[in-house]
Amino acid sequence: MTCQESAKLVELFDSIISASSFKQKSEILSHAKHFIFNQMTNEEIREFFVKNAINFQTLFSLDIWTKNLEDSGGIVDYPEAYDIIERIFHTFKSLNDLVNSFYDQVVFILTQNVDEKVKHVCVKCFLEFTKQLDSTNIGTDFQSREDLVSKLKNLLVIFVQQIPNTAPSYSNILSDFVCFLTVRLNKIEAKFQEDQRKVHVFTCSVFDDNQDLLNLLSKISSQNSILSFRVMEMFIRLGSISDNHLMSISEQKYHLSKQINHFLNDPSDLLSQLNCIELLGDLVVPAHGYHYVLKCGYLKNLISYLDASPESDKAILLPSIVKLFAHVTKERPQETKEHFAKFYTYLFQIAMDENLIKNSENISFAIETFCYLFESNLVKKFIVENYKMVFLRLLERFVWITKNCINEKIKTNALRCLCELFSPDPSLLDCDDADIKWKNSHWITSEWIHMSKEIYEHVTLIISHENFFNICLCYAKEPFAENRKSAHLYFKALSQTEWGLRLLFTPNKFNCDETFLDAYLLNRSIELDKPSLESKLEMIKLMVVNFESNPTLVNIIGNVTFEKLKHYVNEGAFWVKGESSVAFESV
Repeated sequence: MTCQESAKLVELFDSIISASSFKQKSEILSHAKHFIFNQMTNEEIREFFVKNAINFQTLFSLDIWTKNLEDSGGIVDYPEAYDIIERIFHTFKSLNDLVNSFYDQVVFILTQNVDEKVKHVCVKCFLEFTKQLDSTNIGTDFQSREDLVSKLKNLLVIFVQQIPNTAPSYSNILSDFVCFLTVRLNKIEAKFQEDQRKVHVFTCSVFDDNQDLLNLLSKISSQNSILSFRVMEMFIRLGSISDNHLMSISEQKYHLSKQINHFLNDPSDLLSQLNCIELLGDLVVPAHGYHYVLKCGYLKNLISYLDASPESDKAILLPSIVKLFAHVTKERPQETKEHFAKFYTYLFQIAMDENLIKNSENISFAIETFCYLFESNLVKKFIVENYKMVFLRLLERFVWITKNCINEKIKTNALRCLCELFSPDPSLLDCDDADIKWKNSHWITSEWIHMSKEIYEHVTLIISHENFFNICLCYAKEPFAENRKSAHLYFKALSQTEWGLRLLFTPNKFNCDETFLDAYLLNRSIELDKPSLESKLEMIKLMVVNFESNPTLVNIIGNVTFEKLKHYVNEGAFWVKGESSVAFESV
């Protein structure tokens, strides 16, 4: 960038001083953004804003953040300024580079009375860089690592100071930043200790020797219950990482059990109890968190609430309590049966309640809970083996609801729940470990296929396959997105097994070419929104992949139909047929 261009940019920023209206300031910033994004390299941006800090500070001090509702017509927003700031952050190569080169400017941003969105941008960029942090992009010598950690601790104090004056979304991003930073720094320290042939001792780096931060969090937490829950959520997310993290914060840094007891045992504040139960639901997912909550006795206390009268205040807490035990059950169904068998009894009882008018909300929530639980193959297998008779009655109830219920939400959830029963567990294939993924794939191709077929056969004893297929096909053609989503789940589930594909395409009165293949499957005019179009493409992709893996199955549909399916996949989800027309000039 030439001196003339640099002077032009400085002139643009200086002109904001003389701008008298919101519109003029916004136009000037728009010109500045266009110049920065299109005519400046990363090095030139850093040269202008980083090495010359006064230019960066000018961006915040030239009155552009003054909220003048009269000028702006009631809306004050400068998206161009947020974009410029984010662009400046992205010129750095690593967190180490960002902190060492831009520390003073970041402190300046956070300590100025600027718009909340700027602080969001700032902490979000720190989070992105922290995710990439490892021993290769941090200083190799001890002193440089210590300097970086020291600056990060100071910045964390300033970040935390913003919590009372920002929205909950800021606290969520900050919690992510704290969690990632703690994990990354601990891994780097472990690698360093290993290289030095020393025994690694776990430390919660960002809080060690950082009493200012702990005191500040305690002070914020004491202001009111809303801020207290934001701080508690941060520590619970940190404690969910590992047993070491949980023990460190619960015994040394935060006294987690004391805070939970304070809110959970206060019957006069139901909202605080609800929030506390929701946070416990996050903590019980990892094994170490579950054992901590179990040891403290919270689960034993909460399970008794399932006996509460529908008219009592405790009944308000039931949805959150059911959600909490659903998290426990999805990860460890056997332990739920051993310690909290009442949960299964309660869930079956509510889901099969016949009073669909009076208890519609409870029934809908119970069915949604079953949908969540049946995503896990482990839970499906456990319930089929341990609660077979009541499970078969549940199937009958779900089929009846799918056919006859007038409440669309309950009907759609019941269908989705049935489809989840013969769908594979998506988490089994979402795995980076090759050995585990192979074992999971093997399980899917053997035990799961047998179990899913057995469950589907139970369904077809209640309603014939042709009629069930027709119900799902009708759902798939409806204009409501949730109905189509449930039907897509059915077709996807059958598309992933040989027995399913045979059932899906073996001719019957409901799946002939005119009603299923051409009128629905290959008909692009039925899906009206992006998620539905993508879901249908994914469904047809599954069919094509499984037909290709077993060529004998192609005989069911024939080569012509198979080529049509492949052609649909090649065209993609958003293909639109072109139309040609001839224009005539009027004389």
